[in-house]
Amino acid sequence: MPAQVRNSEMIGLQQNDLVSLSDPLRAIVNINSFILGGANGLAAYWPMNLYNPLTNTTMDLAPIGNDLTLNAGVGFGYQHIGPAMTLGSIAATGYLSRASASAQSLVLSNQFTFGGWWRKNSVADGIQAGMISKHGGTAGTKSYTLFWVNTTLYLIVSGDGSTDIQLTYSLPMAANTWYNVIARYLASNEIAIFVNGVKVATRTTTIPATLFNTATEFRLGSMNAGTTFTFAGLTCYDFVSRFTLPDNWIRAYYELSRPIFNI
Repeated sequence: MPAQVRNSEMIGLQQNDLVSLSDPLRAIVNINSFILGGANGLAAYWPMNLYNPLTNTTMDLAPIGNDLTLNAGVGFGYQHIGPAMTLGSIAATGYLSRASASAQSLVLSNQFTFGGWWRKNSVADGIQAGMISKHGGTAGTKSYTLFWVNTTLYLIVSGDGSTDIQLTYSLPMAANTWYNVIARYLASNEIAIFVNGVKVATRTTTIPATLFNTATEFRLGSMNAGTTFTFAGLTCYDFVSRFTLPDNWIRAYYELSRPIFNI
């Protein structure tokens, strides 16, 4: 009987390990469950492993349900344990989106943390490769955007819809390599970029007290200025939180998920 008890306990541990390995963000949410609720909760979580063919969307596992539409050129890739979305490699329209009218929970006002795992095809593509964006290319349409140009990451926020407050980080990177990239904003205090669980860049001056509420659609894998700004590569385990996640949570997300990518 004791051996049976130990075996059942071992099975339980193995199941928990599998949950953490296959769904790292949910493992953190289970520990810190209060980030799920209400206006300060998890606005969206797209592991990229659930597709609805009836609506042509990748499903959001957060309670709100911000499913993203797959535009022409998006596909599935398997360059790690589990699926990812292939963006921009097939067509310039290869990004995911959600119309502004259906994405009110993605209107981020005074704090956010968002990001995921990204794998870029080239280090010298020469374009503003959009990652997570609700930020048009003209005055009065800007709110927030995270994008990649060659090897440099850019995080931009706007309080008035026209003025860009910018943070950059030059990443010593390699093509076709997975990176965990997270952006964070706290009203009037800070914008920051994290790579592989480490805060690599921060700005604390002229940070807007609130972000502009733009009618521009939400995009993952492209900037809103046009299809020429589409990310070419893979992404998965992307999320948007309406909460300023602390450094140790961001580190925990990276540590829990990196074995999936053999890091």
